Amino acid sequence: MRVGHLTSDDFGGVSTMLYHLVTCSRQCGRHQHDVIIADVNQERTQTLSNRLGTGNYQSVEQARLSRLRWLARYAHQYDVLVAHKTSWYFWVGIYKLLFAWRFRPSFVAVIHDGTLFLPSIQLRERITNLLITTFSKKIIVVRENFKSQIEQSLRRSRGVHYIGNGLPSAFASGRERSSTTGGQQMILSLSRLDDVSKDVGTILQAVHLIDDCNHQVIVGGEGRFRSHWEQLKDDLNLGPQVQFVGEVSDVQGFFQQGTLFVLSSTFYEGTPMVLLEAMLSGIPVLASRSALPDWAFEHRLCLHFEPGNGSDLAEMIGHFSSLPPSEIESMTRRARHYVTEHFDVRQQLLAYENVIEQVTA
Repeated sequence: MRVGHLTSDDFGGVSTMLYHLVTCSRQCGRHQHDVIIADVNQERTQTLSNRLGTGNYQSVEQARLSRLRWLARYAHQYDVLVAHKTSWYFWVGIYKLLFAWRFRPSFVAVIHDGTLFLPSIQLRERITNLLITTFSKKIIVVRENFKSQIEQSLRRSRGVHYIGNGLPSAFASGRERSSTTGGQQMILSLSRLDDVSKDVGTILQAVHLIDDCNHQVIVGGEGRFRSHWEQLKDDLNLGPQVQFVGEVSDVQGFFQQGTLFVLSSTFYEGTPMVLLEAMLSGIPVLASRSALPDWAFEHRLCLHFEPGNGSDLAEMIGHFSSLPPSEIESMTRRARHYVTEHFDVRQQLLAYENVIEQVTA
């Protein structure tokens, strides 16, 4: 069976997840999995293409209408289309509306964040919800409490499955926590800087409020808002305390540089891949409450702060610095163990293929 995964996420969390999923499918999958990405940054999507190989990768032009043209030309080659981004949900729905007489391909929607459930969503999102409800055979959610929200907001109680994102077990390599001198902390941030809701600004404001030289920040990631955050760094006179290092190819190596990883997103996240990567790498995590899945709260796997609140973040960084090493090590050990047990990419692939086979049965 041939499965096409549709995304417009160029080298962010979704494309990282799909890279691991497709790589795993080559070793233990029952079906062929391809990634179809709508180009946002040609250089970065070419990098993904090189990593996956031409046999598992296709590219669509950046213009939104190009997605409908691609569907009309190539969709029939797939048994199942799995849409991972809201723009694809919309266009697959339109495609199904126009070509509903075509049995193939079946449509599965994967909900990666809570945007579609917000009460203030726009007309386009309301139409998207209607199209998802009408044409998707199954809905996959990556955050467990999304299931009840979908059942309520989309009035759909059947065919909704929770499947968390996954990483290969090899990612959980041992890690020596960086040593600090004189109470110095190396704070890391890693995100796709194309989205202002990733909110690097809250980290910069927190470091400015702490107002000492013992807190350094390394910001990894690339995107159109990088210059915006660099300007804020200059406005706050943070100087060499903050470094922007661009795209990060060695994620494990990046995490080894720091003493604390801060996930500052104000977005209603699903299961952020970078959160799983950080926890498996063994670095302590301090995250905004909107970015954290329920399991991270329930099992006390990290510290947390109010989204968009620089003062609260500064206070929590101070609290982290005062914790005894044994308490920090216990927290990171629990986090690594939990992610290893529950978010293995082999489990994710098996769950995806079970849903796909239900769709085509």
